[in-house]
Amino acid sequence: MLTQSQIAAEIETLDGGNDQFQLPDGTLVGTGNLRSPTGPMNVFGEYPESLLLEDSEIKRLLGERSIEASRTIRKSRMQNQGQVGSCNAYMAIGMHYQCQEVAGRKHTVLAPEHLYMSINGGRDVGSMLDRGMQHLVNAGCAPVGMVPYQSFQRNRVPNISAADAEGQRFKIHEPYAMPSDYDTYVRAVASALARRYPVGIAWHVTSGSMRLRNGFCVVGGGPGNHASFLHDAEWIGGRDLIHADLFNSWGPTLDAAYGKRGSGWGDGGFGRIKMQDLFATRRYHQHYAMTSVIDDPKGNNPL
Repeated sequence: MLTQSQIAAEIETLDGGNDQFQLPDGTLVGTGNLRSPTGPMNVFGEYPESLLLEDSEIKRLLGERSIEASRTIRKSRMQNQGQVGSCNAYMAIGMHYQCQEVAGRKHTVLAPEHLYMSINGGRDVGSMLDRGMQHLVNAGCAPVGMVPYQSFQRNRVPNISAADAEGQRFKIHEPYAMPSDYDTYVRAVASALARRYPVGIAWHVTSGSMRLRNGFCVVGGGPGNHASFLHDAEWIGGRDLIHADLFNSWGPTLDAAYGKRGSGWGDGGFGRIKMQDLFATRRYHQHYAMTSVIDDPKGNNPL
């Protein structure tokens, strides 16, 4: 793993940072997704061909449930990063929760701030998808309450060593990178979601993205300044195969353990998104599927 000074030097070379926007009621929310200096880092293996599904199987699996039903199950875990540029960490931890759910594990609320402060170089300037995944694989994330909400500097957390030690209990196992070819990318994303694996993505938000349009995310034309994850999808067929459903990190939060309560974005924090809009940022960021987590004091039992 890189040291904080190495991460800080790496981030210093990047454009962007914590772009902030206002929700319809005036609430300010942060972004913070950064591009890797030399393009997407292939630090994980590509989504295996053996896990790619045929159209009929994707359609069958997605047809056994609905996006609305999945939202109902997961809305109690809707998060709110507030004004801090911790979207990448909130995205990754939200994915961790879904893997806990799918594996039938007892739900443990984690502290995305602990992950964020470990990959941002000590400043609230955002972070990279690749770094977040690397850190979760190697060092994990501490439970909620061990670091303050919306904090982003490790040197200001008195019990940071204890948080680091506890974080070793909550890691991820075998994340897979999404392919760079459009058709294979679409099939990999659709296959992962059909199997209930969450998929972490970058998308570009603007002031126009603060509202949905006919239930869909309004996506800007930039390289991707915000990280969110896909939790489910609906079958549409054709080349795109699916419309995915995006789980955001701007509320509305029902439980203060997941962030500040109050207003929120989208349809209860969710919004459908089209595959072309997702793939638009793939050449700048490594999107990935999370398949399993580790929840064990010894840190060595993949679920």
